[in-house]
Amino acid sequence: MPHTSSKKEPQEGTSARESEREEKERMNDATKAQVKAKDEDEDDLRELSQLPPEVIRHASLFTPHHEALEIAALSDRERAEAHESIYGRPPPDQIRIERATAALDAALDVMTPLELGSLHKAREAFPLLFVSSQSHARVFLEAENCEPAKAVVRMLRYWEERERLLGEAAFAPDAMGPPAEEDILKAIQKRVRISMQKNNTDHSVSANGRSRRGGNVPRQEGLNLKILTVIRTFQQERLRLLNAELDQLPVGAKEAWMDAASTKPELANSDEHKIIFLHSVDYNPHHAARRLVSYWEMKYTLFGKGMAFGPIKVADLDDEEWGCRLELKDGVVHLSPGKDKFGRKIVIFRADKMLTDERHSHIGILRAMWYYLHASQFDGSACVHGFVLIVILPQGFSVSHINSNACQFAVRMQTLTKNCVPLKCMAIHDCLLTQCNKEEEGRGLLSQTWFSAVCSMFKHLIGRAYRQRYWLHVGTKEEELANFLKCGITKAQLPNELGGTFNVAFIRQFLDEQRAKDS
Repeated sequence: MPHTSSKKEPQEGTSARESEREEKERMNDATKAQVKAKDEDEDDLRELSQLPPEVIRHASLFTPHHEALEIAALSDRERAEAHESIYGRPPPDQIRIERATAALDAALDVMTPLELGSLHKAREAFPLLFVSSQSHARVFLEAENCEPAKAVVRMLRYWEERERLLGEAAFAPDAMGPPAEEDILKAIQKRVRISMQKNNTDHSVSANGRSRRGGNVPRQEGLNLKILTVIRTFQQERLRLLNAELDQLPVGAKEAWMDAASTKPELANSDEHKIIFLHSVDYNPHHAARRLVSYWEMKYTLFGKGMAFGPIKVADLDDEEWGCRLELKDGVVHLSPGKDKFGRKIVIFRADKMLTDERHSHIGILRAMWYYLHASQFDGSACVHGFVLIVILPQGFSVSHINSNACQFAVRMQTLTKNCVPLKCMAIHDCLLTQCNKEEEGRGLLSQTWFSAVCSMFKHLIGRAYRQRYWLHVGTKEEELANFLKCGITKAQLPNELGGTFNVAFIRQFLDEQRAKDS
């Protein structure tokens, strides 16, 4: 087999001088390519050196290696929760279980006490065993390949046999152990959904089983009364733990809340107010305490004590001296119409507008974000399902956009959206507007050293839980529109820059409606 070489052999009749010239041209091309690659690397290093120290410091704390280790260490439950936060629904295998559980519950609900027999006694003694797909019902469903009819038969036989062997001891209060926290939380969420469907009220409804309109949330008697008793006992215990957490916080960390609690205790120090914060963090007293004090600190910072105890109105934000009229008008922050497919509000932050128009102030943007998040609270569905944050970064996003002020603003924004207002931020979508041509395709913005550092910094700042709920969109409009559709977000809810058909007139219409309500 003849030996092949990349060097071009001189053709017959070609002079030695021409061959030498061609060889020099090839060498020059190779040298130019090496120099260009070296220059690009030096440009990256130069840009990286211009980043604020806090970016470099935080970026070094969360590298791709750390991210890989963190993902590998996730439990099955954590993976399922992250999947549901991003896509709005559980993984397929869990959906199957939950649908089967709902069918099983429906089958049991139409049976008479006589037909249920021993199972009726069990449902009265241990009602929470039958409200969560993670508990008692799931065992029988899995044993019967998720066939509800067969699971009902097996469950009936189980309790008949249990009562035959143990007698009344089978239904003793301690026979099945204390209710699992997960079951209690699912029961609370179930009551929230029922109250929303029947009363069409806002979030303050369900945390304690009462609505703002007064009176108890509609409920069935008997079985649900027992569940409500368990819920209230659980909430009172978590309130006690929350108060203990607040007592342990240093004074410097809770000054704004202490002032608010002293000035208007019926609001800032009320059980109803605290339960709203507990509810937003799945009743974790440690997180609720920190979110509560962060809420009041942020509200005092953005609006001052004089406006801290009443609703913030659009008319207040229209104030030219300290409001955020321009940020609202330009839609730097805004809500998208309706909700996504899974009941979540969609909040859009146009960082591209902020970074390309110096008239938009950081404090004005934070005030606008505060207002829209609070507006979302009056939608009961958002208080159950949370909201999705979409951040649009500008085309040509570069190191020139990153400085100490920008880093401080990013920290305050992420505090406001995920650790302050009592709404769950279910997912964060960062969208980088890029238009690389074919020559640049292999070296887009994501390959640049500085951008990797910025992404690492942001992932470090948002924390472990939110890192699994973060999606960076860098594809074409068509690709990313398809990705948003997978998450339950429609074309009509996305701006043109992301391939959507969102009508900016909605922003003005929404604000006009709010002004009319406020007047």
